[in-house]
Amino acid sequence: MKGDFSRISFQPQRHYAAVMMQQGRVQTDADATEAQLIHLHRDDATARDVIGSCGAPKDEAGFEITSNGNTLFIGPGRYYVDGILCQNTQATLDYGAQPDLPGATLDDIRKAMEEHQTDFGIVYLDVWRRHVTALEDPLLRERALGGPDTATRLQTTWQVRFLPVRAGGATDKRGELEGRVADAKGALTDINAKRDPVVSQIPGAGTDRCTPQ
Repeated sequence: MKGDFSRISFQPQRHYAAVMMQQGRVQTDADATEAQLIHLHRDDATARDVIGSCGAPKDEAGFEITSNGNTLFIGPGRYYVDGILCQNTQATLDYGAQPDLPGATLDDIRKAMEEHQTDFGIVYLDVWRRHVTALEDPLLRERALGGPDTATRLQTTWQVRFLPVRAGGATDKRGELEGRVADAKGALTDINAKRDPVVSQIPGAGTDRCTPQ
């Protein structure tokens, strides 16, 4: 959904480290939003510099993929994709019960493998940030004041997905994965541009980040 922003003033090439509020001046949404985006950009950049393109903490590594022969399970914990923190707080999460991938079933995986005539596949973590308004989450309304619409949120969204690949070398599999991910990124960019052109300027909002598991 679209947000009611006067403008998005954050520009990483300006290298601003903080927003300094002055007394007696007009307060605007643009300044407050830029302050948040400065910190978000720094946090993401720090995570990328320290962790790399993807990685997990030693003691709380998340998103381990296991199977009992009938379905896939997603392990609890944390994982970083291109600096973005992803968290699975459920102890045992079935592939088909993912909160951000409703309707996913193991039959989808079987059909995809049959269509591509392969017994191989790559399980990957698809990550982006999406814009959430009070229309999607009523708890964002300020009930103490009668329920007016106030600030919106950026939400980290992750989906564990399956990509069938044909038998071959690692280079062939990687090339197929990168090609299909590129197509998905293009489609997602078009969708988000139509939804909210302003929010599309926010780092990580509507940008697809993927990492094989």
